[in-house]
Amino acid sequence: MNIVLTSGQLHKHNGGTKLYNLLVKLLREHGYDAYIATRDGNYARWLVEHQPVISYKRVEELGDAKVVTGWLATEGLDAVTQGRRFYYFDAELKWTLEFRKTLDRYLATDMIAGIATHCRYIQAWYMANYGITPTLINEWSDTNIFYPDDEKRVEGRIGCMIDGEGAAAMYERLADEFPGHVMSILGDEQQVADAMRMVDIFVGLNPGKHPLWGEGCPRTQHEAIHCGCVLVAFDVLGNREYLYDGWTGVMVGRGDRDGLVAAVRCLLSDKDEKGRLRQSGTALAKALFSDRGKIGIVRRFLDL
Repeated sequence: MNIVLTSGQLHKHNGGTKLYNLLVKLLREHGYDAYIATRDGNYARWLVEHQPVISYKRVEELGDAKVVTGWLATEGLDAVTQGRRFYYFDAELKWTLEFRKTLDRYLATDMIAGIATHCRYIQAWYMANYGITPTLINEWSDTNIFYPDDEKRVEGRIGCMIDGEGAAAMYERLADEFPGHVMSILGDEQQVADAMRMVDIFVGLNPGKHPLWGEGCPRTQHEAIHCGCVLVAFDVLGNREYLYDGWTGVMVGRGDRDGLVAAVRCLLSDKDEKGRLRQSGTALAKALFSDRGKIGIVRRFLDL
């Protein structure tokens, strides 16, 4: 069985690209011929274990294949599906809303064979608006890459990824408030994972792409939890998939920059609380945000 996850292009350092890569890896590990397809088959080499990428032309040569996309506006989607039904993985409601007419058209013509998502509020949106219950496949990280190492962690080190509107200004404020403690995390996947293992507290700076829906399920932050970081982040819907205030980290009001600084300051002065949050956060990530048990859900979604 050939399974193709299609995208117009694979953006470097992008959570959606990682999602496609993880899905293909999972399927291939369980005996399926799965691929990522882009228009020309090209991609940036930034992931540790990048899965096979093929061109749209190569998809045609494969013949009958199940097609999965997470992007309704993907250039060439109709060419790849060749008029066949396809599967839709909705990872970002902001973009779905921008292409609502396209979604309506595909649903009206019965072109979508199945819908899945990685977060509860997107699932609820489909239930409320279409009477459809998408398959819930919650996020996971590659635990061969994202894992803790207590010997490498630097006490008091604060890590951030500058992502989203206002993130750069918030990073500068943290650097001023906690001089010598703050580091920017960026680079290829291995570089990010190695840096996170050295971080004590990871501060999520992204306020969300949409004023109501926020983000789908911000990946960087649960990768940080996998690496043993204590998470501090804004109250954005997607963050609520794994951030439970006072249990798996600290959540502050959306846009409450003073609250973000105060939360970090409290954690730096309370090692016991920090240790408790680290233990429960990594336990949740290991139990729910690994690939354990995911193949059964993916098989149901793709009618395998």
